[in-house]
Amino acid sequence: MVGLPPLWLGYAVADGSNPNTKNTVNVQAELPKSTFDALKELAERRGVDANTVLQQAIETEKLLSDHVGVDDKVLIERPNKTYARVIFSK
Repeated sequence: MVGLPPLWLGYAVADGSNPNTKNTVNVQAELPKSTFDALKELAERRGVDANTVLQQAIETEKLLSDHVGVDDKVLIERPNKTYARVIFSK
């Protein structure tokens, strides 16, 4: 398959322990319970806190929105060389 090299995600985690920390903002969000449960599950699976998972999700969405166009495809290549296509809704 010909294409661009992979785009690596570098997650920068801000210190949320102090609301006065430079370059951080306190936010409050209202989420459906299923979304909150998914957030907790991801945090536990990765061994990080929910704040880090949210930061990673936003950075991933930003990366995709910056680099994936309307007719582009995002593929996941598995170790056995099979592929899965990711389809995004608008």
